[in-house]
Amino acid sequence: MKIVRLAALALCVLASACGGGGGGGGGGDGQSLVRSKSTAIRVIHAGIDATPVSVVVGEGEERQVVQTARYAQPRFYSSIPSGSLDLRVERANTPGSVVKSFAGQFADQTEYTVALYGELEGSGLRVALVEDTTVRPEPGMSLVNVFNGYIENGISVSVGSVTFPDLKFGSFGGFKDVASGEAQVEVLRSDGVLLGSFLIELPSAGEATIAVVGSRDLGVRFFPVYKDLD
Repeated sequence: MKIVRLAALALCVLASACGGGGGGGGGGDGQSLVRSKSTAIRVIHAGIDATPVSVVVGEGEERQVVQTARYAQPRFYSSIPSGSLDLRVERANTPGSVVKSFAGQFADQTEYTVALYGELEGSGLRVALVEDTTVRPEPGMSLVNVFNGYIENGISVSVGSVTFPDLKFGSFGGFKDVASGEAQVEVLRSDGVLLGSFLIELPSAGEATIAVVGSRDLGVRFFPVYKDLD
């Protein structure tokens, strides 16, 4: 049964192709990559056997679904209110079924990522909330980050001349400066096996987060790229 679900998942991921991430909306919603200074959030869905999830704020008539994402789907940032906020990650197909809740202060003009990773039928599904950079790189440069959602394996990633070594499962490498334009990406497993090699286009004075998702045991891997223009 799990193999059938993963086969269907692979077809969905391939059909969705490559998308981006950036201020003001979600990839696949007909919204374009634009510069924005609003408080915003996006979802990196790397939970290999998890259903689509939604980020939700408010209750009752104030309830708002901020963003929904399926596995390995690139998303743009979506605006949320700043200040004190009760933010929930829910199963999209069963509204009100909370996977994780984050209550706290969300800073003005700051961007956040909800990272969902792991597997329900294995070591468990995990959810993290991280604050992203608000620094805009100089024209001709791009800030690049890497997230390791490749189940239970360490990886190393090179983007152009910049390397993100020894990334543990569930961790981000941190934003680094890379020349904008076309860049070669290589992803290596901790034992040196090549997981992927491909080209990406890095936005000038923007950001790109590369997510490495999949499973060694299941023999699947995807590399969605989440772009942003601050």
